[in-house]
This record gives sequence, structure tokens and C-alpha cells, in this order.
Amino acid sequence: MALIDADLLEEAAEAYRRHARLLHGRPLNMAPDLDPFPDLPIDPVKPISRLTCWHRLVHDRDQLAHLRDQDLLPPSLVGQIAAYQSILDEMSEDERQAISFTLSEDRYRRIQPSYGRLVRLEPSGWGNEPALSGTLDWHAMEENYLSAEPKAVTIDGLLRPEARTALLRHCHNSTYWFEIKGAGYLGAYLREGFSDPLILRIATELRQRLPRILGSLPLKMTWAYSYEQSMVGINPHADFAAVNVNFWITDDEANADPDTGGLVVFKKPAPKDWSFERYNTASISSIYEFLGADRDDFLRVPHRANRALLFDSRLLHETDQMNFKPGFTNRRINITMLFGEGG
Repeated sequence: MALIDADLLEEAAEAYRRHARLLHGRPLNMAPDLDPFPDLPIDPVKPISRLTCWHRLVHDRDQLAHLRDQDLLPPSLVGQIAAYQSILDEMSEDERQAISFTLSEDRYRRIQPSYGRLVRLEPSGWGNEPALSGTLDWHAMEENYLSAEPKAVTIDGLLRPEARTALLRHCHNSTYWFEIKGAGYLGAYLREGFSDPLILRIATELRQRLPRILGSLPLKMTWAYSYEQSMVGINPHADFAAVNVNFWITDDEANADPDTGGLVVFKKPAPKDWSFERYNTASISSIYEFLGADRDDFLRVPHRANRALLFDSRLLHETDQMNFKPGFTNRRINITMLFGEGG
């Protein structure tokens, strides 16, 4: 965190990679002779959290099956898919509806070889080539944002197509979706494995391409969220940063309703005297009560693959209604990058 505050992103990411390794073990696809941290133990140094929920178990089952189908799952773990299914089959209705619950000793033992572990950390393979689009008029994007009121601008075609493909593959094949969020989605964070060099390069290039907006604002945090298709997304909230960059990487064909699936951004910002807890974790009803008649004054930005929304972090926003097709690779995945301090 000190390195992030000092705008030393690469050094911070290295520290967080060690942190992820200590908490979740060495990725099984990493050969011992290629281990970047030979001084660290192979296994986690703390007990894996047994906190889980229905949609986390569904996600992990489906991701392991996805890896198996690509011949990327070690043969010793193929039986884990059936182990997850056995737990899902015996869950009570209360457990299915719970935001989270704790796995019993018996259930945890069945999936212990894979649950909460870095079974695979897929390298993007991205080199020194640019990741952001070389055809966008970045100067015009800056002008649009600086003159907008409220400050929110859509950027289509954010990444070079091959960069989006590499990032999507990285997200599909990396088992770092450890954080249970809300009532239907999972988070992957910089501190627990979401720190591929491609991700850092995107953040660095954004500051270079948008110098009047982001040039003086260091990256404070980045994460990815993956959404269960039958559930809901993020409640209305604001963020602690100065500027948000939110972009989607799931294929357009996965979205059954191209008019939705993205973000709803209200034109009314959170008050400056609200605490972080209030504007980030307040109940839906209290946020809507604050918005009042302004609840009907919003920007709807539908989901598109490789579309980004650049906006003032103080603006209250929420996940739009979603209608994504079933299947692991059809899950809605968005990347969020927070720049600077604000809120």
C-alpha cells in the first residue's frame, strides 16, 4: 500500500504477488524451476477460508470443467468437478439463498485440493507492445470528458483486439476468483493474483494517453468482477477515487440483451461530507432516498465487449440489469481501475 501511495506500481504488484502466493499457494501450472519466489513455501501459510456461497461453488465447478476441456487441469484434480457437484446437490434451500456460509469439515475436505488455491495462474504473455487502441482519438476523448457535465464518457474499442483476447483468456483460466461479493458476483484483486503485467500496462498507458485527466493520478486499485448470470450485480454506490475507468471484456454474443448489461450512472454525485462507508456500502433504499427525483436522471451505458466508461468516482452508479447467456465463458466480466483520491 505504501508503494502504491508512492506511485511505484510495478514494485507494489511484486509485493502483492508474493502476498497472493503466501495466501493461496504456488500455482500448479508453474514448474518449480520457473518459480519466481523459490524462497516462499509451496503451500499457503494460513488456513484457507471456508467461507463460500452457492454461486461461488457453481463458478469454481464450471471453471475447473473449463480448464479440463482445454487440457489445462492436472489429471489429479479432474475428480474435483464431481466433488463440487456433490456439495451443490446436497445444499439446503437456506444455504442456496445465503449470501455466504461456512463449509463443514466434510465438505471442505472434498474440495480442499482446489478450493481457494491458485490451481492455475494463466500468463497473458503480453510483451512490451502497446495494449491500448492505436486508432482512437485520445485527445478528443480528453476534451469530451473535461467538457462533460457530469463527467462521464464512453470509450469504444479501448484495447487492441489481441490485448482484450489475452486479458479474457487470463481471466477465464486463472483461479483467483476468491472474493464473494454482494449477492451474485466474485472479485479478483491485485492483492490476490490479479496482477498480470498486461493489467499494469493498461493502467500505465491510460495515464499516458489521458494526461490531463489521469497523468497526475496514480492507480490506487484495480480488480475484476465475474457475475453469475441468474443473479444480480452491484448496488448503487460511489468509489473512493478521483476517476473510475470501468471496461468490459466478455464477448458481445454472450449478452442476450444488447440494450442493457452495463452500468447505470446517476448524474447526482455523493455529497462531499459523506464518509466512505456511507457512499460505498449504504443500503439501496438509503441511496435511492438520497437521489429522490434524481433517481430518474441517469446515464445508461449498455455492455459492449471492449467498451470503457471513464467517469467521476463521486457519481453514484450501479450494475444495470443483466441478461447474459448460460455458460462459463458467457459470464459478464468487467475490469475496474481507480485513479487518484477523492470521494
